[in-house]
Amino acid sequence: MESDGELEIIYNGPGTLIHDFLKSKNRKPYKKIWYTISKNQLIELDEKVKHSDRIPDLKLLTGKNSK
Repeated sequence: MESDGELEIIYNGPGTLIHDFLKSKNRKPYKKIWYTISKNQLIELDEKVKHSDRIPDLKLLTGKNSK
């Protein structure tokens, strides 16, 4: 969360990119269901997401400010 209360978007893309990243690094799940990934890794993966694969910003769709 930003200092002004806005949420910081760390990753906005399909789960397949994260899944493929975890598989390529041979990550093992915690308790057979949870995986860990760092904030920096998510930011790096986010840079690879095509614009067409992102969830649109609600403010852009409605033309309204969320505050």
